[in-house]
Amino acid sequence: MRAELRPEHGPAHATLTMADETWYIREVTWDNKFYPVSNPRVMRWGFSLFRRHAWAMLQGMIPRLRVGG
Repeated sequence: MRAELRPEHGPAHATLTMADETWYIREVTWDNKFYPVSNPRVMRWGFSLFRRHAWAMLQGMIPRLRVGG
């Protein structure tokens, strides 16, 4: 893992490499015109999406966690 969380210039960024996958994570800055949705349905939708896919995400991580097994 390579990360620069408090750079002198520009956004924070990190690079994660696991086996044959590389993830590039960058900090974003929202525009002044961006306003979060106040409708609670969006939060319920996000939570239900996470709940439905959490088991699949965990199943994908289990083989990577079993080192030497």
